[in-house]
Amino acid sequence: LYSNSRPLSAFITHQQLASDVSSHQPSSILSTPYTRNTRYLVLALHVSFFMLYKHIFCGALLTLVSSLSVPVFAEYSESRHQMLVRHVDHFSEKWSSESAKQFVDRLTRVARTDREKAWLIYRWVTTNFIHDSHAARRIGNPALRDIDELIQFRRGSCEVFAQVTHGLLAIAGLRSKVIVGHANTGQPSKQRRAQINHAWNMVWIDRQWQLMDTTWGAGYVDQSGFTRQQSDLFFMMPRAQADLLYKERPTNQDGSVQNTIDSQPFRNLPPNAAYAAFVGFDSEQVAEEARRGRRVVETFDLPNGSFMVLDAPVSYALKKGAQRFVLRSDQFEKLAVVQGDQWHFFQRASGRFAIELKAKRGELIVMGKRHGQVDYEALLAYKVG
Repeated sequence: LYSNSRPLSAFITHQQLASDVSSHQPSSILSTPYTRNTRYLVLALHVSFFMLYKHIFCGALLTLVSSLSVPVFAEYSESRHQMLVRHVDHFSEKWSSESAKQFVDRLTRVARTDREKAWLIYRWVTTNFIHDSHAARRIGNPALRDIDELIQFRRGSCEVFAQVTHGLLAIAGLRSKVIVGHANTGQPSKQRRAQINHAWNMVWIDRQWQLMDTTWGAGYVDQSGFTRQQSDLFFMMPRAQADLLYKERPTNQDGSVQNTIDSQPFRNLPPNAAYAAFVGFDSEQVAEEARRGRRVVETFDLPNGSFMVLDAPVSYALKKGAQRFVLRSDQFEKLAVVQGDQWHFFQRASGRFAIELKAKRGELIVMGKRHGQVDYEALLAYKVG
């Protein structure tokens, strides 16, 4: 009954984790008592023994570091987020000889905050589980399975993803719950009621319930099967954006649950409306535009974190005349507005690109060229009437 048909549009990395950890300054490895004492010892040694000491000490230190699962020197040369990525990617699978609790303790021991704990679990699930409907049938109801069993399967439906995520979060000491409802996959429907088609998680972080969807965060399913396309877009998704994609199954007064929901919130709301919000367009303006039956600006499949819109029209249909575009990107070195055979290049300053021009009738596309590349990629598309 459940789907992993994740809508494909511009997948832009959600930046809450990065902003949460960016305030942590790299701590020098020389500040630890062990290293400081060793440093004093080195200074006290006679110069004739220095080379011998260096070989012995460095060899022992490298042996010690290589035996640790935590990258000791990561913060010295990497950002906090990069270190966490490298740490979690080290755990390609749970060791068969350890319990789920032992595994979670190892996975999350580098976390400084609950948000980092949740992200480490999100990253591990989205990079190690596969959406597999055949496995889902063998598993049955995942809520009746032990967390260790589910981890051994490493595959299943969105229900399996949600139950595994819920179990791991609980072991890590985080409040979470599995949510069943309807997700907007972009399939057109004129029905007044929409079917229940998806399961995801809510986790209590920073004194509020926040959405996590490890199924869509892992990739998508099409006619050729599951394709891995890990994305942080579905981690701690802002409420305004989540409302464009998700709706929880309602509960009756007697406590029973309904198997359908009112489809009105998703009517005239294509998936690219949500992704327009992800790249920086105001969520309320996007929703209002779509609900009035107006087409929303077209977005494209791009790697996470490619760009962010600061100022641009929300509507796909533009009028002739003055138009303004302001984008931010560290990945593109040039941006241009293309109309027919005319290219109008943005002015760039400190990663911020801006342009004002008179739009002419026809197709208008915002294009970008990455550092070291020759070809331009489409970022946004409009139709000028």
